[in-house]
Amino acid sequence: MNIQEINQQKINENKKNIFSALSALNVEEVNASYSGYGDSGSINDITFWVKNKKTGKCDQVSDWKKICGKIPSISINLVENIWVSNQYETQQIEKEFEIYEAVETYLYQVLELKHPGWEIDAGSNGDFEFKVAENKINWNHCMMVEEHETSTL
Repeated sequence: MNIQEINQQKINENKKNIFSALSALNVEEVNASYSGYGDSGSINDITFWVKNKKTGKCDQVSDWKKICGKIPSISINLVENIWVSNQYETQQIEKEFEIYEAVETYLYQVLELKHPGWEIDAGSNGDFEFKVAENKINWNHCMMVEEHETSTL
């Protein structure tokens, strides 16, 4: 199994872990956006929407401690390539993250796997929409393009 297949497998496992935790927390939807250019990029924000049992409506989570008494955490699988004895070796580790950081880490993994270099030069931007009940993520990705033209008239 090559590194890309290993990364895809870990991303699939991470999605399963995240959706399981979100479901247990009554999260209906998660929204996140990102942008990058000029060799730098970031996840700009992540918003969690929890179904209010009294009203049936979704409320934005501003403080997990008020809802759960603590900030929930999720286990994420990481794949790292390290340089050992003149070659790269792949290491797989499982790490516990607070919910926000777990989702953020997962999104960076997806971006790097599907659009490596998403933050380079003109860069790209986009957004993710997690639909927890449907176990799916809608993803809009926009790559910026630099064009240069030379002509003799």
